[in-house]
Amino acid sequence: MNDKKDGRLPEIDTSHFECGFFSLSQSEQFLRDRPDFINLLHRLIIELQLEGQIERLKVKPDRCRAELYREPENPWPSKRLCLEIYPDRYMDERLLRHELGHEADRWNPKMLYDPAIEERWKLHWAFNLAANISLDARLCDGGLGRDLRLKDFRSMLGEDCESVFEEAWTNPPKTWPKIEALASKLSVLRPQD
Repeated sequence: MNDKKDGRLPEIDTSHFECGFFSLSQSEQFLRDRPDFINLLHRLIIELQLEGQIERLKVKPDRCRAELYREPENPWPSKRLCLEIYPDRYMDERLLRHELGHEADRWNPKMLYDPAIEERWKLHWAFNLAANISLDARLCDGGLGRDLRLKDFRSMLGEDCESVFEEAWTNPPKTWPKIEALASKLSVLRPQD
């Protein structure tokens, strides 16, 4: 099913997501929740000032992670995006705000986005961790939170480097070049990569 609220808000395609449930009852529940899900996405898009920056959002299920991305045939600055999300967390406002927050960081001119930075660090744990710390520290209670980011940090670097986390959380990088600098620092702290 597709929904388009107006020209500034994206068409939301949930047809792939609707096929991702384990049971018929979960699928039926999503279909009942779908209007609220679409409204939540539109509200967050407005909150994050992304009106007009996303024209189509394809929602897909993923049991391992949540991610907002462009498919290879629609590279930056395409306004056609995919959102992969856990089937049991589609109404998680903080999770959705976090994922859409990464896109808001790309469109914010003060963040100095350069797609080459993301390409250099594609799928690298240090860049993902640095970007997530930066975003959630700036989102405060609206994001996924300090506890989750500290847990992620510890899982990658252990507890010996927590002062680096504390500094990054207290003074989060506010530009893509500074996020890249933090990623470089993190990758040096775990040289086995």
